[in-house]
Amino acid sequence: MGKALAFRSRRFSFANPSVNSQNKDKFMALSGLHVVCGYAGSQSQRWASQALLGKIAWSEAPATGVTSTNVAPAPSDIAADPVFRINAAADSWVSIGPTPNATSGTRFLVRAGADYDIYAQQGDKFQWVAA
Repeated sequence: MGKALAFRSRRFSFANPSVNSQNKDKFMALSGLHVVCGYAGSQSQRWASQALLGKIAWSEAPATGVTSTNVAPAPSDIAADPVFRINAAADSWVSIGPTPNATSGTRFLVRAGADYDIYAQQGDKFQWVAA
């Protein structure tokens, strides 16, 4: 199972003063759970990298209880280790691994409305169910 990073990303909010009533209707509400798979850090300056999402490999929004079709890519010296960035519309249990089981397997809680970054091993998939 991946290792959790010790930070959470800042979320977009309609309370943000830079968003006005003319463009806030252009954003879709999140339903279910969405995950982006990418690599941690910079490709050009590996020695000075921060734990930020870098190169994106894929994204997916599977239904509850359905294992992802995509897998974590191989780590590389240029792109670093793969990371799953997870965001859920409601509190959810998430499992990551070669055969994840979010109902009865090893899992962790993802709180609604927050981004969670989890390092993944090559070939890992994910699955989620509502908490």
